[in-house]
Amino acid sequence: MNQPSFTSKNQPDRRAVRNRVLLMVLLTFILCVVLVMRMSNLQLRDYERFSTRSEDNRIHSCPISPTRGVIYDNKGKILAGNVTSYNLVVLRHQVKDYDALFEQVRQYVTLSDDELNYFIRSRRTVDRCDHVILKSRLSDEEIAILSANRPFLEGVEIEASLIRDYPLIEEFSHSVGYIGSINERDQEFIVEQYAKQKGVLNNDNSNNSLNDILKSPIIDVKRLALQEYAGTNIIGKVGIEKQYEKVLLGQPGISIAETNYRGKLIRELDRIQPVPGKDLHLFLDSHVQHIALNELENSRLKIEQQANTQERERFKNDPSIALREIHVPTIRGSIVAIDVQTGGIVAMISNPSFDPNPFVTGYGVAAYNELNTSVDKPFLNRSINGKYAPASTIKPFIGLGAVDTNVVSWTDKYHSTGVYSLENASDKRDWKKGGHGKIDLRQAIIESVNTYFYDTAFRMTVEPIHDTLENFGLGQVTAFDIYGDNSGLNPSREWKKSRYNESWYAGDTVNLAIGQGYFQVTPMQMAIATAVMARKGKWFTPRLVDYIVDNKGNVEVVNPPAPREDYVLNDPTNWDKMHEAMEQVIYNPKGTAKIVNTPDLKYRIAGKTGTGQNVSLSEDVDYSDTAVASRTRDNAWFISFAPSDNPKLAIAIILENADHGGSVAAPIARKMFDAYLLDEKGQLKDFSILEIDSTVNEELNNE
Repeated sequence: MNQPSFTSKNQPDRRAVRNRVLLMVLLTFILCVVLVMRMSNLQLRDYERFSTRSEDNRIHSCPISPTRGVIYDNKGKILAGNVTSYNLVVLRHQVKDYDALFEQVRQYVTLSDDELNYFIRSRRTVDRCDHVILKSRLSDEEIAILSANRPFLEGVEIEASLIRDYPLIEEFSHSVGYIGSINERDQEFIVEQYAKQKGVLNNDNSNNSLNDILKSPIIDVKRLALQEYAGTNIIGKVGIEKQYEKVLLGQPGISIAETNYRGKLIRELDRIQPVPGKDLHLFLDSHVQHIALNELENSRLKIEQQANTQERERFKNDPSIALREIHVPTIRGSIVAIDVQTGGIVAMISNPSFDPNPFVTGYGVAAYNELNTSVDKPFLNRSINGKYAPASTIKPFIGLGAVDTNVVSWTDKYHSTGVYSLENASDKRDWKKGGHGKIDLRQAIIESVNTYFYDTAFRMTVEPIHDTLENFGLGQVTAFDIYGDNSGLNPSREWKKSRYNESWYAGDTVNLAIGQGYFQVTPMQMAIATAVMARKGKWFTPRLVDYIVDNKGNVEVVNPPAPREDYVLNDPTNWDKMHEAMEQVIYNPKGTAKIVNTPDLKYRIAGKTGTGQNVSLSEDVDYSDTAVASRTRDNAWFISFAPSDNPKLAIAIILENADHGGSVAAPIARKMFDAYLLDEKGQLKDFSILEIDSTVNEELNNE
């Protein structure tokens, strides 16, 4: 076999090989130097930065939601509390495909579109390490099914947590309110309040606007403000829940945990416990409120029975039109009761109402829309936002102003013919055809004589009337801690000019005399005005919350602002005379509320009825439940206080389209007085101890 031979022509170039070797060695050296330098930078210069990032990936600090404060009534009954709820929660670090997860869950339990939408909203607002509730308030059957199939459901767990609960359901939904998930508007409110508190945003917004603050690269106000809501996505929406949000909220805690590379919890390293929210104790009395609601139902049945009786009578006289079965589904209206001694609001009812519990976990769209579009307006808080003509309930206040300014006297006689004539205006009728004959102010209150007050108001003129009503708080917001309170309207000459660019006419003035025309009040205002009447002009600060208790048991008495200036009469004896006239509304045979004067009445009541007209009827219209559409019937008013010789409770009641206050509203007030004033044996309670406590509290407040 021939061996290859090397000649000068094919022998390798030794210099080229050597150069290549040197080049490779040089490149290797350079790469080693770069690698060493890079390793040096990582291990020395950048060690702290990357070590911190590594710890961040391994150690997570997750906020812990605090327990929301409980709301109690005046006897310690829970109006808004927290109950254990078993929820299906999503562990977001374990889920990549949410749609697939939802389909898996649907194989075992029902998952509605409303629950999915609530989950999506919650996922956007809570911190990334939080578990997000997918389905709350699981039943025992659902818990059993999900637990049995747990190995097939990756990314979800069943967790127990405290959830807001309103045990009395509809009874206090307007006064106590409800909570709901935080939306963008809530976030703006939180940031705005925080910025004002810290002085970043001026209260008058003269220099810095909220938008300017939020856009500032220097101060992250939004992040700092929302830290208080770390670990939770709920906030008070209306009522006490909204008004005392900061008190009820508490402070979030922190859980510091170690996780693996997939984010799964390995162990908890440290924990800072959250601070629970403070508890609120209200003046509201659930027993009195429950009695009032029961009487509302009785009144509904009574109105329905009367309407059907009238319908049968109508059918007997005119069988050409088929007999109808009339059903009254609900009574729309409001009831407000105030403790005359303390100024505490004892009852605050708006009917119809709604169940606030679904708001906690997200109201269903269909259910919410049904309530929101209902003609009965259950979401409307009629106690503070329902604006009504006060009708004849205003007569004691106007009469008091008239007699104290010598426009009339208690002995002056007026001849009531049933018609009042006003120049350049149509005649005005009294409710009683033919009139009441010769009467004085006292009898005009007892029988609610319209023509007497037409004449009195005409001579009094609008300015003194406006000032008198203002002294009782009408047309103003005077309550301390009621969220969204409305001022109503106490009209004046200047108001009409600015509102309509029209002059004030004498006809406008006489309309005020019977609480009609432009005049509008809320039930809350009428209850406050009645309490001021009972207190003989001595003002107070109406409020819902009595005292606050923190998690350590420390009690903080709520000290409202000092009340407004008292209403002082030129002749103080006019208070007693007006009280006596209002008493006779109940005790005089001609009194419009004599129905409540029964033999078993253990105390004396002072009051005034009112019938607020919604439509104008011609002379020949027979006013009856079947002749007039249900929503055009008159509103029934009744204001009262008792015991009239030493008042403890003042009540204002407005029932829409219920006709006469004396027959429908007054019996409700009587039952409420019984519930508040009488003991278990049916005897008048001893309020002497409460009066002493009230005096001490007033002295402390003044100090």
